[in-house]
Amino acid sequence: MNIALLGAHSKRIPLTYPVYRRLATDFDYVESPEEADWVVFGFSKDIKDGFEYLVNLLSRNTGIRLMVLSEEPLWDTLWSGDYLQRKSTVERASEKLCYTVLNHFTSELYNFSEFPYFITTCDEYFVRYGNFFRRNAKLSAEEIRNIWRNARIRQAYFAEMRAGRQYDVNSSKHDVIGLSGFRTRIAQLAKGDTVLRIGKGWGNKVLRQALPDWHLDKLATLDRQAYIVSGIENTHQPDYISEKVFDAFAVLGIPLYVASPKHSVHRLVPKGSFINLYGLTPDEAVEVVHTFEVDSAFVEVYREAQARLSILFTDPVNLWAERRRFIDRIMGEFRRSNRGL
Repeated sequence: MNIALLGAHSKRIPLTYPVYRRLATDFDYVESPEEADWVVFGFSKDIKDGFEYLVNLLSRNTGIRLMVLSEEPLWDTLWSGDYLQRKSTVERASEKLCYTVLNHFTSELYNFSEFPYFITTCDEYFVRYGNFFRRNAKLSAEEIRNIWRNARIRQAYFAEMRAGRQYDVNSSKHDVIGLSGFRTRIAQLAKGDTVLRIGKGWGNKVLRQALPDWHLDKLATLDRQAYIVSGIENTHQPDYISEKVFDAFAVLGIPLYVASPKHSVHRLVPKGSFINLYGLTPDEAVEVVHTFEVDSAFVEVYREAQARLSILFTDPVNLWAERRRFIDRIMGEFRRSNRGL
């Protein structure tokens, strides 16, 4: 099957990552979309931006099909129309483009067994987290308490500032909540003089995307230096877990997170091992964070989380098995789409 990856957001297509390209042996990647059976995009906006080109392309080769293979619920819920629909169209004047949408809502691609999808996209996450969590799992309760007592940062927020009601998506039926605005308001209202806010919009001179290694920089900045670390996602979706909550645990911070009872994070770490802000308003969340103090029971549950994560990031065989399952599901989805389903 010939596929071409196209659009400004093509670097965020799952099949772009080298670890997945090596496994996706049933696909032949072609440079020219004219040679493709499928032209694949990471964001529906790229189809809209390339509308005229794509109309012309399909007029020359009517066998080409279009697909959005999205890994980002933020884009899906805010800017992609009805994110629950597997089939979508873009129409202008008398022209129409039809395309298939595979995302967290229209497919089971991102339903994981051991490792959330985002953590599988490169080997660095597994290696770095393995080293951090093996170290952390060896610490006693008192050693962890001492790290928190001596932390120079009370609260740390590494995320882009995003303000506005457009970020407040909410669908209780599908367990979907937009969290970018919520997270921003908590960071803005955070109390105390040792609150660290890093990211676009907070007045930082260096954009994180311009750093040689933004992830390593974050870990190095926060390691054993922060008491509470935000791991709040852009979007609450039960199977969407990025690197953020793992970062918070890795640097020995107490994670802030938002997780409904059905959220998959509860399969990875025990309930009560992080500060769960689910169901709170920003003002309520700020007070919970400001007044939070640990007790012996919390420290023990936190240590259990570190032990679980240490085990998880020890065996690369499970990581490769997760990747293999993901590729198998992608192939199944393409076959289904080839049948018009």
